[in-house]
Amino acid sequence: MAELYSLEFLCADVKGAEKLFREKVGFTTVATNGENVVLKQNKAILVLKPATCDSERDILQKSGTICNNVVFKVSQLQAAYDKATRAKARVIHQPQPLTDVGGTVNTFTIASPFPNVTHTVVSTTDYNGVYLPGYQQCANSIDTPSGISFVDHIAYACETGTSDDIVKWYEDKLGFAKFKLGADSDDLSVDLSDGPGGALKLLAMEYWRCSEKGVRSGGENDVKIVLVESLPNSGVSNQVSEFLDNNNGPGVQHVAFHTKDVVSTVTTLKKQGLTTIPIPLEYYSLLDKKSIVDQVSCDTKSLQENGVLLDSEFDDSSKRYLMQVFSTALFKKSTFFIEFIQRCGATGFGAGNITALFKALELQKASGQ
Repeated sequence: MAELYSLEFLCADVKGAEKLFREKVGFTTVATNGENVVLKQNKAILVLKPATCDSERDILQKSGTICNNVVFKVSQLQAAYDKATRAKARVIHQPQPLTDVGGTVNTFTIASPFPNVTHTVVSTTDYNGVYLPGYQQCANSIDTPSGISFVDHIAYACETGTSDDIVKWYEDKLGFAKFKLGADSDDLSVDLSDGPGGALKLLAMEYWRCSEKGVRSGGENDVKIVLVESLPNSGVSNQVSEFLDNNNGPGVQHVAFHTKDVVSTVTTLKKQGLTTIPIPLEYYSLLDKKSIVDQVSCDTKSLQENGVLLDSEFDDSSKRYLMQVFSTALFKKSTFFIEFIQRCGATGFGAGNITALFKALELQKASGQ
């Protein structure tokens, strides 16, 4: 069993990033080791780190602030390490215990399929400290939570033609598997070829607790990953190609935070300075959106003011839908941004749920904002 434990960011300005996540996203600073800062909101944990060597300073010079380490938590660390090494994962740090007064955490780190992203795997079964050994708890903060519950999914922007190999990497090294993009479809990829941003390919994966039996995992902190790439000869620039240019290569494009009330969450954060991608009023009168709007206990004006996108997963017995909001880029370079998602009965990862991102970004791009 694997869960997402934390997301680590290599920051050009740790204090500035801390201020941003606290004031504009509602996180609270909970721990520090003197250099790194740990922020938390419910089950979502972010770690902000300064550059400590020339190679990290070079990354910041070329890419700006990035999410450079996705940390997974497992109950059987040795089994996870054996699986990764049998599949010839490149080991950065071999298994080692980290200890302080809170107990012991066992950990190892491997390279990911992305040049500037690593994966640390930890087992915290014998630890009751604030984060990891070496971190001290910070004084209680007066920060106001924004309603974020946990990380719903992580999205990577990939080079054209690489997503299938990346899927295989996660399958072989970490036991991930593809899963349905939509509740009514077995499609594992979606081509968006009818918009101004050209054709895009998307693949979705998540960790399967019993992958040998094909049993899909459940629970809030299971790891879900979306991969997106431009299709060959798409002909025009889109948000993926622009991310690759600005980021100096592939990497974490965005992180989606789950919330039980997306309108309330975003209303609060916009008052604190967060900016979101604007959605034209006409969007809510589209035939496939109107039926969802009719179910939402919120007027169209509030939906538009908060940039809420809608997607449905309807069948004969139930009507399930999703509500999403996307921020503009958080840091100096136009790369990383965040998503807020509210799942109203929808448990799958619908194709419309994914394509909403690209529709929204292309609307922003077309309007010049």
